[in-house]
Amino acid sequence: MVVIAFLVGVVLTTRYLMIAKKYKQLVSQTVIRGVDLSKVANGVYFGSYDVIMVADEVMVTVRDHKITGIEIIKDVSQRGQRAEPILSRVISAQSLHVDTISGATNSSKVILKAIENALTAGTI
Repeated sequence: MVVIAFLVGVVLTTRYLMIAKKYKQLVSQTVIRGVDLSKVANGVYFGSYDVIMVADEVMVTVRDHKITGIEIIKDVSQRGQRAEPILSRVISAQSLHVDTISGATNSSKVILKAIENALTAGTI
């Protein structure tokens, strides 16, 4: 019985390490591109981004080519809460080129990419 428990532990640990490696790779390859807000029509847009261990879906409201609201509508991993101040940074700067939240860099990048994807959907 002990041998089986040990083998299960080894398999689960190995699986977790493989997922964590892929997660880190996906985050490091995530590039946040700017979106020209002058080309985004008024409306409410939805975007998401998923890097295995962190996934978010956002709702972005645009009025007169300005971001007027951003809401996280789905935080699949529940890891994005520490990064939520990034929302007000984006609104204040009217840009995706803002500093990430210290201690929540990966979650910040996922949220920023989800916002980018939402805004891209609204581009005329």
